[in-house]
Amino acid sequence: GPCDVMRCGAAGLCEVQRRESCCEVDTDCLPSRDFPMLVDLHLQGRLPLDKFVSETIGLDAVEEAFHKMERGEVLRSVVVI
Repeated sequence: GPCDVMRCGAAGLCEVQRRESCCEVDTDCLPSRDFPMLVDLHLQGRLPLDKFVSETIGLDAVEEAFHKMERGEVLRSVVVI
């Protein structure tokens, strides 16, 4: 189904794009390069990750979190172990 995808350029500018399918693979994503950059941007206050997380949940709430996402009640749920 549709999903929001965050893209960040080399200059540290990020944008959120709505995609019709989350099955798309972004071939220019390189975790060893991109994750440190994203962490730095977050620590600088330039990437507000908290805006992308609607709730934190335990493992026992994962199924309900998927239902909430399907109904459009949450953007993202983060599982805390």
